[in-house]
Amino acid sequence: MNTEALSAYLQIHLSLKHSLDNKTMMNVRVCKIIRVLQKIIEKSILLTKSSNWARDFWNQSCFEVVMKSRRLRIIWKTQDTLEAWNEYLKHNDHKNKIIRQTKCAHFRTQMHELSKAFKSIWCFAKWARIESQLSKKLSQFLSLKRSDIDHMTTTFEEKIEILREKFFLSSSQANVSDIAESFISLTVSFNSRITEDEVKQTIRWVKADKASSASDISNKAL
Repeated sequence: MNTEALSAYLQIHLSLKHSLDNKTMMNVRVCKIIRVLQKIIEKSILLTKSSNWARDFWNQSCFEVVMKSRRLRIIWKTQDTLEAWNEYLKHNDHKNKIIRQTKCAHFRTQMHELSKAFKSIWCFAKWARIESQLSKKLSQFLSLKRSDIDHMTTTFEEKIEILREKFFLSSSQANVSDIAESFISLTVSFNSRITEDEVKQTIRWVKADKASSASDISNKAL
């Protein structure tokens, strides 16, 4: 490593004039050091493989507004004041606006370049006319085989039947013959008389903007 070149680059791009009097100044100094080190790494190391989070439209403007938003968030976390919070929200809206504009400009540039190439524009038109309007294909489930038969299942109905028999067994009634004085009630008893107070209490608890039936009459009307 060329330490002299590294020291010269740090002296040019990293200003150390301000003193570290409080925690906020320390956090700002740390952010500056991180930015300078990131620039050094980008210039000295060639990336053979891009990150999974990399975006084609991302540029230096997007990077700067994101870093400033992070600095303002650190300041708000440190100071915990209303002014710092409002400043962070204001810049966060500005950050989202810059990213949207950059993404839109990149998309327009791609479409403009695509329109210049004769073959590319027809491939894009073919995709827009045919493939973009097709419904998504259903995922194919693996073939299953029963233990009592030799051939593999190919249809969805056969696969569903095998899965149902394997994981959703039919419920059988418990054998309680060995329990003395056992009784199984197949009916549920309830008071068939509904009072007017119970109806009013139920109406108060239902959500006003919901409909309880297919008539689309909202509960608010009740």
